Amino acid sequence: MKERKVDVAFWPAEQEAGLAVFRQLQQRLEQDAFDDGFLRLLEDYRGLYPDSEHIDIFAGYFAFYYDDYEAALEFALKAWKKRKVNLVIWQLLIKCYDKLGNLPEKNKFLGYRHHLYGIGMDIVIDEAEEKLTLDNLTMSHSLGNYAPMLFHQYTCQEGNVRESRVALGGGICPLEL
Repeated sequence: MKERKVDVAFWPAEQEAGLAVFRQLQQRLEQDAFDDGFLRLLEDYRGLYPDSEHIDIFAGYFAFYYDDYEAALEFALKAWKKRKVNLVIWQLLIKCYDKLGNLPEKNKFLGYRHHLYGIGMDIVIDEAEEKLTLDNLTMSHSLGNYAPMLFHQYTCQEGNVRESRVALGGGICPLEL
């Protein structure tokens, strides 16, 4: 098993107990040890850091393990609202959307993950939601979701998803780069 390292330089000495609980939760998550002990640790962590997105992440994986995908999605979205860029949250969202059959949202987070981390995308497009999926992929590969500037555009040609480099800005016609 690959060991994960946590940089503890940012953990002040008075928060060592919180780091210990966090590491125990991580270990149990990696081992799929979702039992009463996991819930006790999660409650301890909630007492130390009530506003942390980690609570929602751990609770989401707990719900997912027990096949409550809707609850897992609620926890994942709550975590995502607190921290928009987080690979672990995106992974949970991808798994939840996959289980719930929401391909456009699953593909959007696959796009985010691919764009930022270079992890491959296994895109499946439902014909009825093709435009939404392609729009989500286009947005996930852009610099800012709030600025009208896009540098990648996704299209579907002959059943294959294609990426083209373009410059799209507030009413400007696309230019192939």
